[in-house]
Amino acid sequence: MDDIQVKDVMTPEVIFVHAPGKKADAIKLLAQNRISGIPVVKKGTRKLVGIITRQNIFDHPHEDQTALIMTKNPISVRPDMPICEAIAIMEQKSLRRLPVVEKDGLVGILTATDILRLIANQNIDTPIETLIKGPCQPVWAGTPLRVVASIFELSGAYALPVLDSRSKVVGIVTDYDLFSLTTTNTRTVVSTMGLADDEEAWNYEGLKNLMRLYYEISSTKLPNIAVEKVMVRNPVSVSMKTGASEAAKRMREHNFRQLPVKDSNDRLKAMLSDMDLLSVLLR
Repeated sequence: MDDIQVKDVMTPEVIFVHAPGKKADAIKLLAQNRISGIPVVKKGTRKLVGIITRQNIFDHPHEDQTALIMTKNPISVRPDMPICEAIAIMEQKSLRRLPVVEKDGLVGILTATDILRLIANQNIDTPIETLIKGPCQPVWAGTPLRVVASIFELSGAYALPVLDSRSKVVGIVTDYDLFSLTTTNTRTVVSTMGLADDEEAWNYEGLKNLMRLYYEISSTKLPNIAVEKVMVRNPVSVSMKTGASEAAKRMREHNFRQLPVKDSNDRLKAMLSDMDLLSVLLR
């Protein structure tokens, strides 16, 4: 690992927006590329001046300029930095992405997904039971969707394991699953976020993959049904003894950021996130 540098792992084809610029442009790029964060560079240059995430957009619903909603002077790394140093920064600061800068210019971005690919290729057999950090918030299969929506809002989670009456894992539900069921007026959302009304080719699917449910929870109507009616059944899972590389492979294969951890009796033991796996490369 000592000879692996950020440039060997990062994504060089980085997508970015400008400052000054419009928030709507950032939203469109986030939605079209199914990403949750995007660097901001000074207009006419590649100089990094900020970063915009979904949270920035939700926190500034009435601002329309990138410079007014971005996180200024974000933490960045060099392409020649040892990858372990960059991962340590991501873990310590709870950052899912780091812009990569060389000679004052943006040259790439390092994400948790990039690190997953590295872990998957390292044949690391460290059991994930030594890596799990976060709490686990399960819901019962009969929980009404409106209650599940409140749990998402209050906990900040983006995926919840679903248990049956015997406490066995029978599914998983994400905030996107709930958003796809809402009766939110898409045009109203588009207008609120400062977008054009004539972009029907991307706006609904884009918003579904961009927005956290809590942004629209006050004006969202959900059907009065149990979560078991909409959950993903029999989700991919791992055990406490599953090796880190195997867990990373399963996340990448199924495009998941989180996996249920079960015992031999299908009982939920924990939830493993992609950020939990990062620390395995620092040992």
